[in-house]
Amino acid sequence: APYNLFTSSSLWQKLYSNFVKASSTAWLGWKFNSSITPSKSIKSIHLPFSNSYEVIWKYSVASGSYERYLDGVKQFDREGGAITADNVIAQFVSIQLLDEIGRLRIDTSSGGEARILRKGGMERGTWKKDSVAGRTVFYDKDDWEIILAPGKTWIEVLPNNAIIKVES
Repeated sequence: APYNLFTSSSLWQKLYSNFVKASSTAWLGWKFNSSITPSKSIKSIHLPFSNSYEVIWKYSVASGSYERYLDGVKQFDREGGAITADNVIAQFVSIQLLDEIGRLRIDTSSGGEARILRKGGMERGTWKKDSVAGRTVFYDKDDWEIILAPGKTWIEVLPNNAIIKVES
């Protein structure tokens, strides 16, 4: 499926060095702070990728992180640990079907809406990117860059017309 891509920082760096000319511009990462106070508490968010593929992220108060479920089944990594994230971002993008095989054009450059989950809360926001090779930046409703919780960040890329369900 087109939405099950996994990679690593070293592979991204290799790709970058192979296809993009080196520049003197310093790379800036996202901003993190452990003393975030959520604006709206939620228990879970349902992210439908299709009629037969839904991801649910449930907040665990005990661990202070989100646990990932696929079609209602809790997900585990190769070592048997639950798949968790400290930040979950639903990034809404334009998706166009290219052919009868099912290949997609996914626009991750033009900006759009986002939902940012951290510390048991959710914020509505937007995402922007200056160029194809640029960094995706997430903003709150007042256009301030989102501060994430330290730890793992998982970005779910969804079609613009996806109808999400939030449980408070």
